[in-house]
Amino acid sequence: ARATRRLRSSRIGAVAGADLAMANPTASARMANQITNPRVGTMVGVQAAAEAANNASIGPV
Repeated sequence: ARATRRLRSSRIGAVAGADLAMANPTASARMANQITNPRVGTMVGVQAAAEAANNASIGPV
């Protein structure tokens, strides 16, 4: 249960981070500096890309 909770919270954090990164370039730079685990960095990058794709498809509406 703890593992799934951590994964969920990290996903939520990644989504929030993606939103902040698009709104504030310095925030994304800070996030990049805070990421020390390559696996976490990959997860954040994938989530950010997915969030960007979702916003791109929904944005014009």
